[in-house]
Amino acid sequence: MNNMWMIDALKDLRQVAHAHAMLNLAEQLDDVIIVAATELRACSGDSGTDEGHDNKNRGVARPD
Repeated sequence: MNNMWMIDALKDLRQVAHAHAMLNLAEQLDDVIIVAATELRACSGDSGTDEGHDNKNRGVARPD
């Protein structure tokens, strides 16, 4: 099952937070998006490392 909808939902929340000048929330959602992308990669078996760790910022583009 494709769980990328989670990333899309988080991006939408980040945009709304930013539009309403909730800058701390928008920043936190940036971090959550990275964590979610990392978790989704790990669940798909494409961890990027032998141990499945230390891939927090590898191959995950930071949202605009």
